[in-house]
Amino acid sequence: MFKTLLKLKKSLVMAIALMASAGVYAQTQITDEAGLKALAGSYVLANDITLSEEWVPIGTSGTPFTGMFDGGGHTIKGLTIKSGADNVGFFAFTKGATIQNVRFTGANILGNKQAGIVAGQASATEITKVFTSGTLVGYDHIGGIVGDARIGDDAGDLTTISDCMSTAGAFSTTHQGGGIAGWTNGAVFTNVLFLGSATAPSNGAGGIVSIIDGGTAN
Repeated sequence: MFKTLLKLKKSLVMAIALMASAGVYAQTQITDEAGLKALAGSYVLANDITLSEEWVPIGTSGTPFTGMFDGGGHTIKGLTIKSGADNVGFFAFTKGATIQNVRFTGANILGNKQAGIVAGQASATEITKVFTSGTLVGYDHIGGIVGDARIGDDAGDLTTISDCMSTAGAFSTTHQGGGIAGWTNGAVFTNVLFLGSATAPSNGAGGIVSIIDGGTAN
């Protein structure tokens, strides 16, 4: 009986070790700019990356980024977008995603509606331990971290932004410029700090979020 229990214990230990190992290796390591361009699952940065080309935002309204992006404490430098299009940022659209432990420095973004350094539109997305710096210019919903912090499909599916900081300049030429988010209809902001500049000639500018539109922000 004792030998049987000992074998069972060893089997359980091996199973737990294998599960832990699988959890680590389930995250695809990214080491260069090319690896950043095909995000669709769970990823972790292995080192700092300097972008050399104009960035094409990841995700569309029909196929948003829904995975995990873990920066591993590393930095993505020189994010540049000059298109002047809607929904621009490192991600264009995220939904139910997790973005954490990453720094974006020296961003230079020219958008139109919904522009943020991390994401143009973030729906039911968890963003934590993220730092951004640089400059964004656009027409409407311009934010130092996200353009829109949106609620998901269900009432409780709020976007959460926590332990984040931005020193970016978020400059709207017309409507809604915010230090962390340009606009929200459902988000929770916890331990966030903005030390940059956010401006909008009309309809609101704010250090954290410019406007809460028919929803909730805590």
